[in-house]
Amino acid sequence: MLIFFRKPLVFLFLVTFLLPIVVPSLALGETFSPSEPEISAGSAVLIDADTAQVLWSKNSKEARAPASLTKMMTAIVVLEKSDLKDPVTISEEAAAVGKSEIWLLAGEVLSVEDLLYAILLRSANDAAVALAEHVAGSEDRFVQLMNQKAREIGASQTNFVNVTGLDAEKHLSTAYDLAVIARYAMQNGTFAGIVATDKWTISWAGHEDREIENLNPLLKDNAFITGVKTGYTEKAGWCLAASGTKDGKNLISIILESENQDLRGEDALAVLNYGFNNFERKKIIDQEVATFVFQTSDGTAPVKVAPQEDLGVLLPKDKKVTVTARYMLMQDISDPLSRGEKIGEISLWMGDDLLGQEDLVSPEQISETQQAERGKATPEQRSASLSYPDYAVLAAFALLLLLSILRLLRLALSGY
Repeated sequence: MLIFFRKPLVFLFLVTFLLPIVVPSLALGETFSPSEPEISAGSAVLIDADTAQVLWSKNSKEARAPASLTKMMTAIVVLEKSDLKDPVTISEEAAAVGKSEIWLLAGEVLSVEDLLYAILLRSANDAAVALAEHVAGSEDRFVQLMNQKAREIGASQTNFVNVTGLDAEKHLSTAYDLAVIARYAMQNGTFAGIVATDKWTISWAGHEDREIENLNPLLKDNAFITGVKTGYTEKAGWCLAASGTKDGKNLISIILESENQDLRGEDALAVLNYGFNNFERKKIIDQEVATFVFQTSDGTAPVKVAPQEDLGVLLPKDKKVTVTARYMLMQDISDPLSRGEKIGEISLWMGDDLLGQEDLVSPEQISETQQAERGKATPEQRSASLSYPDYAVLAAFALLLLLSILRLLRLALSGY
């Protein structure tokens, strides 16, 4: 395995950058332990919205009732399955749901957009059921779509039974899963725009217009808050998903089972501020200098590999940590090989915690002729599965890098 480089000077920079990764550890700063947030909530988590990295957690994998945080998933499925301007006719079943509502009337017709504002700002149960029926024909069929989407995006410990979040047996999620859902939802521009809105007006035939206000207690008084959703049931307690952006950091906190309505907001702020105050983004992998090559299994010409994008993660300020880099490479490469085609992954870890990951891609185009010159792989090597290399390979790689440095230094001293 060889590093790809054009000039010795660039190569030396590559080695300086890559050695901490492939050895594989990276020590940053001096040891310091910031005060962790003190909260009343029974379960909570803080993640980096850019990478899904967990920055702090409290019982974040415990199954709990999610209350109306459920509606984040309800809304994103609706957004992906319908058009904002679609008309929705309210059924008798939807109008009769009760609890938190905007008093929809059977036979009333509203747009998907208005109903989305109703469920995300006012947490309207009647609007949630109406949208589910519009998209899937029934609430039960819509719930199947919600659970399918949860599995697709990595919320593997979540099971929805309804679209509202009303207490029901087996309607459960975790703080971590809800953070995954919130992160996914906030990547949708329409969703993000709705949850950042203070007020919305919905017409009401025969009555004054419905004026609904965002129930998020943090939105009005904190300029850095960008969303996301409140929740409460007797079983779930006071819940809040909150997102914020400050100093180039995009964070999401999930609060479950706070003691009261005021404390859920205080808990969310404490967790978010912990992240903003005690973490800074470090670029660990630079796309421009992290290009390397590996030898194909049949011994033909090597293939260049590079990260698709720079990979940076949030690390504690002034605290010594160890970051481990692991890479996965496909067992074979299709022919021809396109520029930017995925041929592996690289990930960064701190202990057992995944900090972030990025695709490894081909930085160049390889034609069918060039691919043929590399030789054909055996059928067993045609699998597209990924596998971790053992660390003996990484150790050999590091040794080869050191030998290459010494060779370049000798060349430099001899005048070449």
